[in-house]
Amino acid sequence: MINFKRVLAIGAHPDDVEFSCLGYLMKLKENGSKITVYVASNGSAGDPTSSVDRIDESRNALHCIGAELVYRNQSGICITDYEKISVELRALILRTKPDLILIHSQFDTHQEHKYLRDIVMTASRRVPCSIFSYKSVSVTVGYQENLYININKYIDKKIEYVRMHKSQRGHVYMSEESIRLFHVSWFAKMRTNDYIESFYAEQIIG
Repeated sequence: MINFKRVLAIGAHPDDVEFSCLGYLMKLKENGSKITVYVASNGSAGDPTSSVDRIDESRNALHCIGAELVYRNQSGICITDYEKISVELRALILRTKPDLILIHSQFDTHQEHKYLRDIVMTASRRVPCSIFSYKSVSVTVGYQENLYININKYIDKKIEYVRMHKSQRGHVYMSEESIRLFHVSWFAKMRTNDYIESFYAEQIIG
């Protein structure tokens, strides 16, 4: 695996990055990576839990990897936000100079995830970095994965930090059992990986 020095993880909402790739980020941090997390909103449009309190939950959860947290204190993402977020992300990419960007998958049913993914792909199109898309709870059956990260060592801590998003505990996928099941793959388990995070390598630049 490439030893990425600077990593930018991007999520549409608080908890997206933590739920999908916090284990990998823990592993990267342990190997010396500097991590920045960008959160494009404080929650989905129309969600009554959306507020700066959710950003605070992310800040607490991301403390374990010492990440710089950059966020927009606005509920939801719509098509009219495209240019503003694109400019913000482009500036952030130029400042942090990531050699790895983690983003939402194209195979996602959440419209705000899809909007943000398109923005990221545009903002990073001339940047010489690897891009991995991550699995979320809202991916379709068409989601592709070609990269498995063993997080056996990190799963218990990951669950602890993901569940710091107390405002979201009403969702079934936020239970400890559901989080564990989300990280189980028969393909990976047959290769001694009890818990994994899966990604699709959009591009790899070493």
